[in-house]
Amino acid sequence: GWFSDRHVELTGLDPSIGDSELWTGKLVGPANYESSFGDGMIVHLAASDPYSVEYFVYFNRKTGVNRDTRAAEDRVLVTQRRTDLEYLQADSFGLELSSGENYTIRGIRESLDVIIAVTEIELSTSPGYANVQIISHLREPCIGDSPCTAQTLDVDGDPIIISTRGCNPDNENLIQYPWGDSPKNSAWFKFVAPASNCATVDFHYVSGDMEPDLAIYDPQHGCDGNMVFLNLSSAGLNPAITYSNYTAGKTYYGFLNGKHGELEVAGNLTATECFL
Repeated sequence: GWFSDRHVELTGLDPSIGDSELWTGKLVGPANYESSFGDGMIVHLAASDPYSVEYFVYFNRKTGVNRDTRAAEDRVLVTQRRTDLEYLQADSFGLELSSGENYTIRGIRESLDVIIAVTEIELSTSPGYANVQIISHLREPCIGDSPCTAQTLDVDGDPIIISTRGCNPDNENLIQYPWGDSPKNSAWFKFVAPASNCATVDFHYVSGDMEPDLAIYDPQHGCDGNMVFLNLSSAGLNPAITYSNYTAGKTYYGFLNGKHGELEVAGNLTATECFL
């Protein structure tokens, strides 16, 4: 592959490594391949299986054979590729990092995050280089990581604290997603429908990276069976769902995630009986 003899391979990414420094060093650009022995060209964060995502970190130095680059010049780039494809798919990204910036790959392995930090970009030397530090961070465990571990939300009871931090992707064979894409990291809750068949579920935003999604599901065969989508709210920071066609006494499930599950969000959740 491209400069394969100068790849820094980061494998064995597993939650058991906890908080660790994975690699710290210099990255040089493609024009300096032959003049900078000992420095890295690409850091490769290996995938865990043939259908997961691998990541590449490299320095897009604007000089020599790369002098005509027109985007992200003299920045560190982070790109991703699904390992069953030989090309960068349409949803791959080319994240640009300048000196002092960092990016967190959330959930690269279950509860393990990887943080890529650019500590310095030096262009006055020959060759120019970027100093990069890559560390792992073990996230707090998710509460309500699946329907079968969902938190209980009492109708007209006390609020619960709910957070998507540390949550893993849902089972795509069981969960219908209203926006039609792949399963995302969700925090699940459950409640028993009141006698009026009507309940309002309210989320009250406390912290997070993005506006949340709130959804309600009707279980067909308990917590580990198919979930039929009932309703969704993604209106601002404090979404709420009022639904008046529940079956009294039946347990329903719902999830919170950070706008299609891309980012973390946390807050308080309440449920109240309504009479429509």
